[in-house]
Amino acid sequence: MKDQVVHKLKKLGFLCQSCNFDCQQIYGDIGKEYIEANHLAPMSELKKVETRKLTKKDFVVLFSNRHRMIHKLKDASD
Repeated sequence: MKDQVVHKLKKLGFLCQSCNFDCQQIYGDIGKEYIEANHLAPMSELKKVETRKLTKKDFVVLFSNRHRMIHKLKDASD
């Protein structure tokens, strides 16, 4: 599944979909292609035996600070 996620990240790009933050622009080469993926359907909600093909609609890409803040919300779906 990790390979699927990496492939989807490359398709989604590396700008935060919440604020357009670009790590490479701020941090140079060390920030190149750095972003975090947030699953829109929490992995904890998948059944143990459930497998499915991931699509880019399963994720949003977010800067790490925004990703962490989303997980503090009671409803992170918005």
